[in-house]
Amino acid sequence: MLKWLLVPVIAFAAFISYGFILDYLSQLIPVPDKTNMPFLLMALILPQFLASASTAVFCAYLLTALYNRKAIWVSFIVALPVLVVSLPELSNIGNLKSSTLVLLYEMVAYLSLMLGCSLILSKQTKVLNRHSSEMPNCAI
Repeated sequence: MLKWLLVPVIAFAAFISYGFILDYLSQLIPVPDKTNMPFLLMALILPQFLASASTAVFCAYLLTALYNRKAIWVSFIVALPVLVVSLPELSNIGNLKSSTLVLLYEMVAYLSLMLGCSLILSKQTKVLNRHSSEMPNCAI
C-alpha cells in the first residue's frame, strides 16, 4: 500500500528532474544561427532527447524495483505531468512552426522512452527472477 502512495512523489521528482536536466542541457548546447539548418535542428532536439533518456533510465530502475510487472503502467502515470504541461502549447498545431515540432518530438520521446525503459527492465527482471528460482540454493 505504501508503494502506491509513492507514485505522485516519483512523478513529481521525475517532472522536476526532467526540467532541470532540460534547462541545463539547453544552456550547455549552443544554438547555431539559422543558416546552418541541420545543426540548428540537432541543437533543438538533442536536449529533449538526452533529458528524456536520462530521466527515463533513472525512473525505470526505480519503478521496476518497486512495482515489478506494473512498472509499465506506473511509468505512464509518471510521464503524465510532462505531457499535461506540454499539451496547451500544442493548441496552435495548425501552423507547424519548428517550436511546435520540437515540442511534439519532446512529448513523444519522453513518453516512448519512459514506457520503453520500463518495459525492457520489467521483462529483464522477469527473466532474471525465473532463472534465479531455477538455481539451487547454495549455502557457503
